[in-house]
Amino acid sequence: MEHSPSISLNFHIRMLLLMSTLVVFDVAFAMYAASVVMKGPSLMILFGFEFTILACTVVSSFIKYILHTIDLRREEPWHNKSIFIFGVELIFGLPPPIQFPQKSHYPHLFPFFLPPPRLCEVDHLCDLFLCGVHALRGPFPSHQGPVP
Repeated sequence: MEHSPSISLNFHIRMLLLMSTLVVFDVAFAMYAASVVMKGPSLMILFGFEFTILACTVVSSFIKYILHTIDLRREEPWHNKSIFIFGVELIFGLPPPIQFPQKSHYPHLFPFFLPPPRLCEVDHLCDLFLCGVHALRGPFPSHQGPVP
């Protein structure tokens, strides 16, 4: 979408329908998995977390889609878009591993599939942050010292 010269109304309609369908199914399946887990420990907790992560990913993609659409409508370049995208990735990248211990009714069913991908996302967020810090050196050339 970002590299396309012109985007039709048909594309926007398809994107909105696809994202809304994905969110509806992910939330419905996550609720079903939660209802099964509430009856007793089961493997459905794995699927519940997967559907929750998928729903968060779709919402994150939708927010990025909105940001790209705003950028396409502007006549001049939008320099703050990368800051907003970093914020979206920060908000949606960190919560699952932080929130899991608070929401778990069965601590012996800790999903060991969560930490490795989340650690990669934290590393990616750190790289984005460092790129943003290095990008700030250009507009402020009078500051010659190291960036803290």
